[in-house]
Amino acid sequence: MRQRVPRSRRLDAGRALLAGDPGVRRHVQRSAVAALPLALLVAAQGYGLAAMVVALAQHGRFDATAAAVLLGAALGRGVLGWWLERAGRRAAAGAIGRLRQELVADAARLTAASPGALRPGEVAADVVTQLPAIESYVGRFLAGGPIVGVTTVVVLVAVFITDPLSALLLAPTVPLLGVFMWLVGTESGRIAEQRLASLQLLGAHLLDVLRGLVDLRAHGRAGFQRSQVRMAAAQYREQTMATLRSAFMSGLVLELIAMLGTALVAVFGGVRLAEGHAELAAILPALVLAPELYAPIRRLGAGYHDAADARAALARLAA
Repeated sequence: MRQRVPRSRRLDAGRALLAGDPGVRRHVQRSAVAALPLALLVAAQGYGLAAMVVALAQHGRFDATAAAVLLGAALGRGVLGWWLERAGRRAAAGAIGRLRQELVADAARLTAASPGALRPGEVAADVVTQLPAIESYVGRFLAGGPIVGVTTVVVLVAVFITDPLSALLLAPTVPLLGVFMWLVGTESGRIAEQRLASLQLLGAHLLDVLRGLVDLRAHGRAGFQRSQVRMAAAQYREQTMATLRSAFMSGLVLELIAMLGTALVAVFGGVRLAEGHAELAAILPALVLAPELYAPIRRLGAGYHDAADARAALARLAA
């Protein structure tokens, strides 16, 4: 079984994939270019919805212009998001195909040079279980970084234009989210390495047992190997449960901070509105845009555990 791969090796493997595959590089570049239009559409959608509600609540009329802005922004976001998702799947498919070919070719060369040095079960586990984890990493996580950065700035500026106090309330929660994601992500990377190692051990051992089952039964060792497979399966089950616990905790942290940030805007805005210190036209856009500030961060966080699995898989494939 291979050695445990340090975090620096995981990062180097991720950079090697990004630098070595032109499809992945183009996808990240496209995402960076599309980040600003996507963020502007988010702000326009929030402004349009708020203006339409204000017109109905205060003036009793339907604002056709605001409705058109809302509908156009929503359609634009949908089309742009679909295009990025489709491009991400294509880039991931190309990267996985290239890595699969390289993995099989390296295994063939190693086997020819040193027969018995590589367990076939390890190669099978790599091809079947580890490569698919890269799809979410390439298709969503790598592209999500530029979108998160640009959307955060644009939404905060849009909120500041209508209600500076709400922007000041929201701004400190963004780095707080980053700190918690870093803390949880460090633990997630360690758990992902252990889970992949357990899965690789289980797959390699099971395949070797199946190949030698006749000899094992002939020598009366089938029962012992059965217990070994059970132990490997139990270890993998424990690591999988640890991954689920980590995912639950990170999701809870993200949702809690997003909820608190939105609640702060709602409470302070409601108090100022009730006391006559602010207008609905200023408060409502901030309240509508507050969840949009956290939406890309939450999507990035949702794919963080897949990214941890992918980085660990890349490091193992590069080993």
